[in-house]
Amino acid sequence: MDLNNLNRLIERVIDIQNHKQFYRDFDPLLRESLEECLQEIKLQYGSFLLEKLFDIYDDYFSDNEMRSIEEYLTSDGVEVDGDDFEEPHTRLTIRPYPLRFVVNGITKPFKEIIWTAA
Repeated sequence: MDLNNLNRLIERVIDIQNHKQFYRDFDPLLRESLEECLQEIKLQYGSFLLEKLFDIYDDYFSDNEMRSIEEYLTSDGVEVDGDDFEEPHTRLTIRPYPLRFVVNGITKPFKEIIWTAA
């Protein structure tokens, strides 16, 4: 598996979404590029990421419903409730370099990496 390519794609998605948030006028070419990156992530790495998400949900968030991969790539991530952290109400995101799943507090600032690619 080419983790460097996956990291690059995730970084590109995050950059485009940050641009989208900063500038209200979203360029159609950027939208197309975003859709292409997301499609490539789902096709090439979707099963890998879903497997890792399944394990994470099984370990930490068993009472929560998994969402689509795209939602974990946004800056907001996906809200999840877990009892194993400083704050039960958290956000789960996927971040690049190194590829990792991160839990961030919603009301109290904290950050915990719960999985990192070897």
